[in-house]
Amino acid sequence: MEKFDTSCEPMDVDLSTTSVNTSSSHDEATVSENPSPALNTANTSTTTAPSEIWTVKTYHIKKTEKNNGHFKLFVTLLVLCASIIIYMILDIKCIDSINLTELRTVFETRVHDQTKAVELFLDSLSQDVDSKIIFLYGATGVGKTYTTSLLLENIWNSSNIYHFTMPSFINTFSVDTMYGINICKTSTIVVDDLKESDLLTVKKFMLDIITKSEDLKKKVTIILIINCDIITKELIKSCDEHFYETLTESFNDVHVTKKFIKYEPLTLNTLRKCINDVLGDQKISNNEYNNLLNNFNVTLDGCKGVYKKVKILKKFKV
Repeated sequence: MEKFDTSCEPMDVDLSTTSVNTSSSHDEATVSENPSPALNTANTSTTTAPSEIWTVKTYHIKKTEKNNGHFKLFVTLLVLCASIIIYMILDIKCIDSINLTELRTVFETRVHDQTKAVELFLDSLSQDVDSKIIFLYGATGVGKTYTTSLLLENIWNSSNIYHFTMPSFINTFSVDTMYGINICKTSTIVVDDLKESDLLTVKKFMLDIITKSEDLKKKVTIILIINCDIITKELIKSCDEHFYETLTESFNDVHVTKKFIKYEPLTLNTLRKCINDVLGDQKISNNEYNNLLNNFNVTLDGCKGVYKKVKILKKFKV
């Protein structure tokens, strides 16, 4: 709608005989004591103009257009947001099933000495239920994260696959931004590096995910990776019975399919296999090999960081 500006600008007074002044002014009128000579020579057949002539300032109304700057900006932002949403929808890539036969082969060749845990993990992934939580728990470096990374290796860039680590998960997670849950038939959410103290906090987020997924009639698989080392002086108890009870009780009121999978502590023989994976075809002497083993503590670290440590030693080309 156009808006009229009531501010006025004075115009020159037109005193010609054809001029008709219809505009009025709130300004005080001015009196001319000496009439214009042109008016004295006017047609005598008409009424003679009075000796005092009132001259009225004439104004015109300026028509201005409404300032549409804010409106245009709003429209531009609206179009931009709509374009982004449309692009995200068109760019969403869903993966609704995992080739478990192929994954089993990968696990057998690359995950060492966790046969029971791997079998339970594969069995849990194959369960066709609406909502499930898979708990992978064990000491540091025993293969929990590594196993999951092999699962995500070829599907991590799918829109319905989510991988978080603590504590950034708590600070950045929002179920409202998980577009894959809204569009894809299934979703997989992985939260890594959890501790016992994180369980109750994480559970609240898991309930939000499960509720939203069920409301949308979708399927969701949640994988929680938990480090359960209990350090007392120099003794490390890895995931004892007390921890398992704490874990199950923490999620007792979450009514979905749950699977608790324990990863056992590694042995020196397992550490050797992990080092050999890094060395590949490189041949080293027994003395070099033993010196390399002295830089690791399988009880504390398992196979965690083997690649980085071997590379940092700069003894071998890895």
